[in-house]
Amino acid sequence: MDGKWLRTCWIATAALFAAYLPLPALADSHWIEAFQSSPAAYGVNAPESWQTETAERRTPIKGTLRFQLAVSAGGSALRLRLSNEMGTQALDIAAASVALATGTEGAATGPALPVTFSGARGATIPAGTPLISDALPLLVKPGAQLLISLHLPDGLTLDSYGATGLWIAPGDQTHAAALQNSTVVIGRPLVSGVAVLSDHKGPVIVTLGDSITAGGRKTAAETHGWPEILSRRLIAANSHASVVNAGIAGNRLLSDGYGQAALARLDRDVLRIDGLTHVFVLEGINDIGFPGRKQFGTVQPDIRTDELIGAYRQIVARVHARGGKVIAGTLLPFKGAFYYTPAKEEARQAVNRWIRTSGVFDAVVDFDTVMRDPADPLSLNPAYDSGDHLHPNPAGETAMGEAISLELFK
Repeated sequence: MDGKWLRTCWIATAALFAAYLPLPALADSHWIEAFQSSPAAYGVNAPESWQTETAERRTPIKGTLRFQLAVSAGGSALRLRLSNEMGTQALDIAAASVALATGTEGAATGPALPVTFSGARGATIPAGTPLISDALPLLVKPGAQLLISLHLPDGLTLDSYGATGLWIAPGDQTHAAALQNSTVVIGRPLVSGVAVLSDHKGPVIVTLGDSITAGGRKTAAETHGWPEILSRRLIAANSHASVVNAGIAGNRLLSDGYGQAALARLDRDVLRIDGLTHVFVLEGINDIGFPGRKQFGTVQPDIRTDELIGAYRQIVARVHARGGKVIAGTLLPFKGAFYYTPAKEEARQAVNRWIRTSGVFDAVVDFDTVMRDPADPLSLNPAYDSGDHLHPNPAGETAMGEAISLELFK
């Protein structure tokens, strides 16, 4: 028999029985989170008329949904966390697989390994719940790119917000090294987490924020953002740290709409994570900017500065109770952005003064100073401006990721 064929069969068989066979691991091995994409439904608590209208504009997708991601820590095995937590009806997964990516869009370096759920090839995820897969023996290095494929036989309605590129292809192609007749769709991935079995005990860092933290992706294989820059630096320093991104585009500390408010999702997206040591918070500019504007069918309510400060204090208290440290980033300049006003600028300045001087946080990174235009401190540096005067471009994301001292995580 062909040796390559035998090797493929052995790998597939090992994966199939992963739930029942002990994994070869060192005595000190433990599971740590190596990737996260926070579940989010957009228009949370919006009027029913708005939700009905937008639902009618979305077409369910069927077939194989493939997502490319980078794990920030390595290990000898992995397991997936799939999410139907924001869903309103059960979701059927007929098959799932994991493969190492070649670096080109959607292509694998070798055979896709089947993922099982309690020994079964597929599973049904009830509405409002996550699903953890069986362990899959697969050696991955820190920074490795993975392709995760899910066969959705009954269709899924993707929310077009979220700025994450995914591939969709007809039929069950979870086994395919390269998808046939695929197209790119935009939505939030069903893969909300990847944990790896590691024999290292480095820091586990969660970045909690909005789109500036989440980072947009123009293509399905593109990965960037200041948390990813930080992760690459920590990997290069051989720190054994894991950085997982809990950013949601448009998210706010206090108000639902662009996903659940940060205070509401803190347990699910941050405090549940095993080995959590640090939480990096960069959030609040949307709480300042959106009030007075109509979003998701309703005019957004006013938010007082003291309410934002109270939210930060609650995050610190809850993370400290979990045994973690909290690092805060000051809010970036946003003059010229679509929701900028002089009064909202005053609120940003007040919040930043409190972040810098309150002593509530375990550390502060002054992103405001790093990112401002020296000629106009209320504006983003043109070299770092994506063009909307609110979001950093890749150079700006790199500057942010490089402004964080790695000493904070020792």
